[in-house]
Amino acid sequence: MRIPKKLLLGLISSLILCEAAVQFFGLVDVPVYERNNQIGYIPAPNQSGAFMRSHTWRFNEYSMGAGPFNPDSKRFNLLLIGDSLVLGGNPLAEPERLGPQLEKLTGWQVWPISAGSWAMQNELTYMCQHPTVLEKMDAIVIVSNSGDFDVPSSWASDLTHPLHHPFPALIYLARKYVFQSSTPPQVKPEMQVELRDWQHDLYALSQKFKKPIYIFMYPNSAEFHDVLKRQRQLDSKVPLIQAQFGDAAKIYKVANDTHWNETLYRDDIHPSGNGNLVLAEILQRDICESVVEKMLCK
Repeated sequence: MRIPKKLLLGLISSLILCEAAVQFFGLVDVPVYERNNQIGYIPAPNQSGAFMRSHTWRFNEYSMGAGPFNPDSKRFNLLLIGDSLVLGGNPLAEPERLGPQLEKLTGWQVWPISAGSWAMQNELTYMCQHPTVLEKMDAIVIVSNSGDFDVPSSWASDLTHPLHHPFPALIYLARKYVFQSSTPPQVKPEMQVELRDWQHDLYALSQKFKKPIYIFMYPNSAEFHDVLKRQRQLDSKVPLIQAQFGDAAKIYKVANDTHWNETLYRDDIHPSGNGNLVLAEILQRDICESVVEKMLCK
């Protein structure tokens, strides 16, 4: 059956207008990534944008969610590393994310590096690959949840970690939200990150970085409400971490802070913008218990 020419032209015109509208309103203005089988994936350096034209984001030359990497030796420089808890993601504009909120609250220079679903091994790989960054830091903060101590994350799909700006946007959105597969995407063998012993890597970090390291154990919503689940899934990792660091690191449990509560989650794990503010305040209070050189605690 032949489609009338006018109908075909009308359909094509409608698709073009829809594509233009999706692009104009920033529905696919999202970060793009680089991939390899060492770190898995990482936000591509030197990019910026605004999801839905309002949720701003940027990454500097070291893939950090911040401006150009130019640490001021007269200020306290903090490397903040984690997964989507640090990244914030599309629902939040840059000022609402944990790193910028902590920097505004304290006056420190905070350098966030993160990617959604990173595990501890991915995070340690970044620090191992960037010794010049560590040399400029006065301290490291690692924000960890119970999912971080499993296998490292490998790149698997351009739907979650696109390698290029999505185009056509309509096809990308349809694949991502309409024609979702019930099975997770398969990692190609050449992209598979080889499993290492994260405890061994933590020990290597403690030997390399002779400055304060702070680890914040962050509970998901279910763990926050269920103490036994939290002890089994999250708190059980504390002795394993402490065994690698000894007294070289301070470990804090976010759930033990009386200011943390269930209203601060925006979903089953991620903090809201206000949750990030409260989390930043928790980080500041705990870190300021152990004052180090150059740190100014208000």
